[in-house]
Amino acid sequence: MKLGNFKKMLNINVIRKTYDIGDFLSGYGFEKAIILNAGSSSTNLGENCINVDIQNKPGIHCVCDVHNIPFGKNTFDIVVLSAVLQYCRNPHQVASELFRVLKPGGLVYVDAPFVQAYCPDTPDLFRFSKDALGVIFSQFNLLQSDTSIPGGSALAFYCQSLVRNATGNRYIDYFLGTLVSLVVLPFSLLNFNKNSNVAGAVYLVGKKV
Repeated sequence: MKLGNFKKMLNINVIRKTYDIGDFLSGYGFEKAIILNAGSSSTNLGENCINVDIQNKPGIHCVCDVHNIPFGKNTFDIVVLSAVLQYCRNPHQVASELFRVLKPGGLVYVDAPFVQAYCPDTPDLFRFSKDALGVIFSQFNLLQSDTSIPGGSALAFYCQSLVRNATGNRYIDYFLGTLVSLVVLPFSLLNFNKNSNVAGAVYLVGKKV
């Protein structure tokens, strides 16, 4: 059996988000807004959404590096940067690029990992506290910033990740990780700690003024 099919069969999601892109768009979304989905793969955020990514995948409209976005100033009403910033070599430059392409009065939504294990799929460079996001995106007017993955989910996900790197055999590790997931799943469901000091991920909503 291929590893991908094996993973699908045994997958248990222990991550429970308390705030995500859908919450942001429903709470702040503009009607017929022009949205830039910056590096977040081919997620469909609406008919007026442009998906950019460093890899050419189905649903991607423009292949580019978010350090240098090939659009002019004041182009977009909303910019979304979801689970991308940790892979960027210069987060401050990315923040400046998002500010540049956003229209005055436009909104930026950013979420990024804080207490999470290393992701081996791509060069995983950084982790961000809520305060760190505030500093990096300080040129925006801060509207909202908080936990998106609470401590309970962070604990469950870390335990799962720890065991999935135990033996070096991907099939054995994934099977053991699934067993551990069943044990720690209650922590994820409880989401007992929403303190951003122990958050699995944090988010920020900012406005260009």
